Amino acid sequence: MPQLPGGGGNRAISKAIHSRLHYPTRAEQLGIEGVVMVYFVVTKTGEIRDEKIVRSIGGGCDEAVLLAVRDLPRLIPGTRQGQPIDVGFTFPISFRMQDSKTDLLDTLNRVYPLVNQMPHLPGSTSGVAITQAIQRALVMPAEVANDTLVRKVFVGFIVGPSGVIRDVKIVRGLSANCNAAALAAVRQLPRFVGGKLNGLPASVSMTVPVQFGQLPQKP
Repeated sequence: MPQLPGGGGNRAISKAIHSRLHYPTRAEQLGIEGVVMVYFVVTKTGEIRDEKIVRSIGGGCDEAVLLAVRDLPRLIPGTRQGQPIDVGFTFPISFRMQDSKTDLLDTLNRVYPLVNQMPHLPGSTSGVAITQAIQRALVMPAEVANDTLVRKVFVGFIVGPSGVIRDVKIVRGLSANCNAAALAAVRQLPRFVGGKLNGLPASVSMTVPVQFGQLPQKP
């Protein structure tokens, strides 16, 4: 039978689909719970196709299941007599309000180093925008302003689900003045667009470099 790259059989595939689910807001508002039955084919090359809902509960749950199935990694294809073949699956996918609340509390209480949607500044999803904003806010200490060797201070912080940063600290520093300037620049960052894990708000830890010295001028 087809397998995920890490193995585990049908149970692992079902778990992978559930881990990618986002409980639709409309379903929560309407109190919709139940089981969606989804069918799909794992091709002889491990790709997923022909995915469709064979039992619906509405409220956006069907669409959420299809998105989760399409987000699965390429599988190891099934074989018959040593040759890869197409294999059809039907999986039951459960929606329970209690699961949604538990998942939400988990993502709010834990701090993750990596999530599906990383925190970012408004107007740009690029991490470069964060470092550029810090450099613009940085007040360069006189002791390093003329240094031709560019050095870095690394600052760590947590971006909460609402996008507010907290627990700003030096991860790797230089002098006391450079460390203080780096912390001050990071604390001037605007509110982020908060990170999300599987569609749920999450706290995310981040580390950014702050450069000191004569930075190269843009042409």
